Amino acid sequence: MQENKRFMCGAAPFLFNGSATQFKESNIMVQLTTNGPKALYPDATFTPADIVPDALINQITTPTVPIEGDQPVVRIPYVTEDPTVGFVPEGTEIPASDTQLSELLVSTRKLAVLQPISREAVSYAGTESIISNSMRRAVTIKADNALLNNPDNPTGLLNITGITDAGAMNAADLDVLSDAITTIETHGATTTNIVMDPASWGALRNLKTGKDSAQLLLGNPAEQTSKQLFGIPVTVSNLMPTGTILALDKNDILSSLGDIQVAKSTDAAFTRDQVLYRVMWRFGFAPIHPERIAKITLTV
Repeated sequence: MQENKRFMCGAAPFLFNGSATQFKESNIMVQLTTNGPKALYPDATFTPADIVPDALINQITTPTVPIEGDQPVVRIPYVTEDPTVGFVPEGTEIPASDTQLSELLVSTRKLAVLQPISREAVSYAGTESIISNSMRRAVTIKADNALLNNPDNPTGLLNITGITDAGAMNAADLDVLSDAITTIETHGATTTNIVMDPASWGALRNLKTGKDSAQLLLGNPAEQTSKQLFGIPVTVSNLMPTGTILALDKNDILSSLGDIQVAKSTDAAFTRDQVLYRVMWRFGFAPIHPERIAKITLTV
């Protein structure tokens, strides 16, 4: 005769059927990290500068405040026209003048990646580090490509309507780039960054001081500790189209950067005995004055 045996685990009774050799739960809720309070099992969050310090958006934009959701926007007021100031004779009425204001709307979108890895693979030392580095690179590349080349929502800097077309130049001189910097200054800004593709930087790096000279225009290679042109930092990205250069004022390109959220779950893929790694990052950007971004085409 089969006998059901009862025993206590804490305050919850369990039934054990001797013939079926299985447990049956009664009136108990299993506490998992997936259904427990976030205060006990929080996701890890990091600032973008900590996780993706090389991401272009950290280098050539000015962060404002983070927001969550596709619908909310960051509203940033800015001055379109300063008040009129003039000399006033003693004892006369001071004329009133208005400051003209507008606002820039910055919406955000979420980058996300989910990586399943078998439990056995994760058990080996160094696997998690390799996975995290790979996901970091993937997020950085996607964010850089969106910032530069995205067709819309958000629109990449190269595709924004109204940026300055500074023209084309060959690798023999830097006059067009110099003129582009001057144009940005004419529009009331200061060029803080230059971005170009590797082939363009390589061509400019080979410039000589004269036709028959072997001396490099940008200086002795042993003394080139940083990439600069006209004293302005140069960022080289292989996501820039070949033969394309951007000169810009980072203070005029505003961004909203959320924390990078990193999470790991051993429950979601329980039946496959897999561990899931997830990384999410919400960000957006927009220029106040597109004409303060200059695009130069270089014949490489």
